[in-house]
Amino acid sequence: MVYHPLVNCQSIFGKWRGTWSKSIEVLPTSTICSIVGIWTYFDKVYVLRKHPGLTMLSEEENGQESEENEDEVFVL
Repeated sequence: MVYHPLVNCQSIFGKWRGTWSKSIEVLPTSTICSIVGIWTYFDKVYVLRKHPGLTMLSEEENGQESEENEDEVFVL
């Protein structure tokens, strides 16, 4: 995964915020723990908690592939 990391991170009232870095980094997708929401307000980026309803979704609905489909190769 290619991404801009958050820098200048601070915890304000129990919520994390920061700013986008100008640099681009690469992260192996196997290290992603979960998907969270973000909210940008002016130049600050706020990391939101996971929505509690995500636990009710199937892996496919949640945007995750099931383990049985991991070895499939897709050709365009």
